[in-house]
Amino acid sequence: MAFSEGSTRRTVRSVDLTETLIPAPQGVKVPPGHFAVLTYPDNGRFVYTLGIITCKGIVFNDASSRKALLCHLMTTGNLPRTIDYLVQTFGGDLTRSDVYLIGGMEEAQDFPIEGEDLTRWPTMQQVQDEILRHNPQGFIYNRTQGYVPRGIAFDLKTNQLHEVQHQGLELYFRYDPGMALWTRHPI
Repeated sequence: MAFSEGSTRRTVRSVDLTETLIPAPQGVKVPPGHFAVLTYPDNGRFVYTLGIITCKGIVFNDASSRKALLCHLMTTGNLPRTIDYLVQTFGGDLTRSDVYLIGGMEEAQDFPIEGEDLTRWPTMQQVQDEILRHNPQGFIYNRTQGYVPRGIAFDLKTNQLHEVQHQGLELYFRYDPGMALWTRHPI
């Protein structure tokens, strides 16, 4: 599904993160299924996450206060409630914030797994629609640049989002239908 631009009150655009590729930074690492809210310089310069495959990376950034939220969104039983909770935790208002939505190489719906409830894995379009309900100042998205799995890092000092080089950083899990289980693979 194509991304809709929604209201003209905000900027909606795509970005190529390969232009800002960096090695894994020193900073706060957000594991899959978690989020963190940080300010600069109190919490350091970088917040990052690794292993985005079918997950979504979400960043809220209020540049004026050098505050950011980074979420590694996996599954959710109620996407509107999840996004509302993230917005409330960030301060309840995105009208002065830019929001970044970063997707992995695939959507979970593209490779159904027996017994897996795929409705719990939100698509890029569903996440975008929920975020845009909160009227962010800007909405920037990136589907993929071919890195599977992906990593992203937000620099709170410069208010810039980067793609993280992923070779050799960790392992990721992939469903093996022949074995009917999730297996570990090196990045």
